[in-house]
Amino acid sequence: MSSFLEPKRSELQADLREYARKVIDVEWPLQRRGIVPQNAAGAINALQTHLASFEPATEGQKTLHAEAYREFSRIVELRRTRLKSVTAGLPVSLWVVVLVGAFLNIAVTWFFHMRSESMHFWMTAIFSALLGLLIFLLAAMDHPFRGQISVGPEAFEVVYEQLMKPEK
Repeated sequence: MSSFLEPKRSELQADLREYARKVIDVEWPLQRRGIVPQNAAGAINALQTHLASFEPATEGQKTLHAEAYREFSRIVELRRTRLKSVTAGLPVSLWVVVLVGAFLNIAVTWFFHMRSESMHFWMTAIFSALLGLLIFLLAAMDHPFRGQISVGPEAFEVVYEQLMKPEK
C-alpha cells in the first residue's frame, strides 16, 4: 500500500490497521471459543470499497492496482478458509477408524506370546499410553483455532507491530 499516492495510501493503510486490530482483538478470542466471528467483515468491505474507488492514471498505477486487488482477493480467501476452519473438524468416520483401530491394536497385543506376563502387561500398557497420547493430540489439534492448544494471532501481531503500527 506504500506505493499508492496520498490520500489513498493513508486511507488503505488505515483500513488494513483496522482489519488487523479487529482480527487480533475481536476475532481470535471468539475463534478460541468456537464462534465464527463476523466482526471484521466491515473492515474488509471498507478496504474493498476504498481499493475499488482508486482510479489508476498511469500504466504503473494500473499494474499496482491490479496487484493490490489480487492480494486483497488472497486475503479474503485466506480469511474465508480460517473462518471455515473454526467449526470444521475431522469427520466422524475418521474418528471411528482411529478409535476402533486403537482398540484393535491393543487387543492384538494380547495375542503375542511372552515368557513374562509382567513384561507383556507393561509393553501393552506403554503401547496403550502411546496410542492414547496420539489420540489426545489428534483431538486437541482437530480444531486448530479453538481451545488452549490452538493457532494464535501472533503472526498478525508481528505484522501489525512491524509494518502497521501508527507512528506517533
